[in-house]
Amino acid sequence: MWGVAKKLVGTYQAEAIDYEWEQHARDTWLLSSRSVIKPREEYPQAILKNNKKFIDDLPKTYNEEYFRPVSWTLSLKGQEELIAYATNTINGEYTHVLKDVNQEIIKSLPKRILFDFVHDKKVRRLNIIFKQPYEFFKEHFDYRSKVKIIIDMPNDKHLSVYFQQGEKIVEFKNIRAQEFNR
Repeated sequence: MWGVAKKLVGTYQAEAIDYEWEQHARDTWLLSSRSVIKPREEYPQAILKNNKKFIDDLPKTYNEEYFRPVSWTLSLKGQEELIAYATNTINGEYTHVLKDVNQEIIKSLPKRILFDFVHDKKVRRLNIIFKQPYEFFKEHFDYRSKVKIIIDMPNDKHLSVYFQQGEKIVEFKNIRAQEFNR
């Protein structure tokens, strides 16, 4: 598991249970009274047939590299003060950062960052959605060293997002941003 310490709580012996396929389906599946339960042997073929598009598109949607750790921190440029943020990452994690917001290191690239900040003594909330963050990162940066994501909001109508690694700074242009009322 990602980010969770494991601890052995004990070793247990299980006993095999003779369980009918149809009974298993009725007990564990969400079925309507009219549902037809295919014989156990036909089930794998039925799953493949019903999910053909998903299975055919799998090489396009699943990328093992998404699980390569990429470390980053978040900061705001200018007078705004970052209070807290939450991020959805490309490997499926959802992380809340409430303390040490400028130092917290996240280990997967963001698909979305929702953050609270202070602007003119008022707390505001902004949501940024990154489109194709992995392709951008792969083109411009090295996953072995930390990246700083910098959000620059020079005025209410303009927002820029930069990725910085060492001296290299590249603007991420493929974003969508929206403000939420708090």
